[in-house]
Amino acid sequence: MLEAHSAARAILHLAAMGDTDIFPPPFEFTFYAEESEKISTRIGLIDAASYKPKSCFEALTPKSALSFRIAHQLYPADTLLYTAAVIQIAPSIEAIRLPSTEGPFSYRFIDDATNPKLFSDSSSFHDWLSYQRDTLHDPNPFSDVKYVIETDISDFYARVYFHRIEHVLDDCGASNSVRKIIEGIIKFSRARQSHGLPVGTSASRLLAEGLLNDTDRMISARSEKYTRYVDDFRIVLNHQNEVHSTLCRLAEHLMLTEGLSLNASKTKTYTSDLAHGIIDKKLSDIFNDDELVALSQYI
Repeated sequence: MLEAHSAARAILHLAAMGDTDIFPPPFEFTFYAEESEKISTRIGLIDAASYKPKSCFEALTPKSALSFRIAHQLYPADTLLYTAAVIQIAPSIEAIRLPSTEGPFSYRFIDDATNPKLFSDSSSFHDWLSYQRDTLHDPNPFSDVKYVIETDISDFYARVYFHRIEHVLDDCGASNSVRKIIEGIIKFSRARQSHGLPVGTSASRLLAEGLLNDTDRMISARSEKYTRYVDDFRIVLNHQNEVHSTLCRLAEHLMLTEGLSLNASKTKTYTSDLAHGIIDKKLSDIFNDDELVALSQYI
C-alpha cells in the first residue's frame, strides 16, 4: 500500500511547489495541505488495484520559438497519488544512480520529509553549466586538447516506453500498490499512445532519471568525463578518433535498449578549448537563483 509519510511529503511538495512548471496549480492543493494528516492516512487505505484515474488535461506548449510539445496536468487526486507513489520509491531510484560527478547531474532526490523540495538546490541547469566549466578547466597549458560531444534525446519524455518504466520499478523493488498507481496513471494519461510520461511533474522527472541509469553507466565507462542534465549529454574524450565510435555506441544503445533516438540537429562536437566560450555564453543567457527571485518580485 501507499505509505502515509510518502503522501504527507507529496502534499507538502505540491502545496509549496505546485504540480507543474507550466500550468497554474489547482486550488485543491491548499485543501490537501490544510488536512494533510487525515488525507495522508486515508491514502494509505486506498486499494491501488481498483483505483481509476480521473482525468488528464493536455495542451500544446512551446519549447522554443518554433518548436512545441504536449504538456499534461493530471487531476489533483491523481497527481497526489502519482507523486506519493514515486516518492515512496525515490530513495531506491537515487541509490541505483551514479554520483553526479560521474554523469547524472539533474534532479538529485532529497530524502527529507520536512523539505517541500524533492530535489537538491545544487542540481539546477545553471549549476550544471558551472560544473561543466569547472571540470573542463585544465590549469596545465601543455595538456593535450580533448574533444566534447554535445547531444540530446529527441522528444525524450514523449518517447519513453511503458516496458522500460516497468523495468525501473523492478530495479527499485516497488511494491505492487506502488506499481499499480504509477503504471495506471501513466497509461491513463497516455491513453492514445503506447509510450510517454506525463510532462511537467516532479514524479515523471525522477522516473526518467531512473530510466537512463543504464545509459549513464555505459557512457561513463567509456569516456574521459561525462555529465548529463535530463536528456542533454556532454561526453569528453581524449582522442578525436573516439568521437564517432562513441556517438554510434550511444545512438545504438538508445535505439535498441530504450527505443529512443538522438536529436541530429542538436548533435555537435568541438574541442575542450572551444567549450569554455560555449558554456560562458549559455551561462550569460540564464538567470541565477537570486536573479530569478528578484525578477519574480519585480513582476
